[in-house]
Amino acid sequence: MSNIFPEIDLSRYDPQTKISRRHARIWRDGDNFLVEDLGSSNGTTVLAQSDVVRLQPHQPYALGNGDRIRLGDTTLHFMKG
Repeated sequence: MSNIFPEIDLSRYDPQTKISRRHARIWRDGDNFLVEDLGSSNGTTVLAQSDVVRLQPHQPYALGNGDRIRLGDTTLHFMKG
């Protein structure tokens, strides 16, 4: 219905509804995986191995193995491999 593929519903992990279905996207580009905030109200932050980066809307960020992605109050652990 939303033309977002694949659409992932995180509502069971986000009881305060701080993550929208158009919050961010993660995709593969060759050997790299990228994350991009899609202009969300509550922001996207990457907690990398040695840095914390608050993403600017529509500015892709290359993910590293073990990075954590914070969407609103929910944290996802990115594992490659």
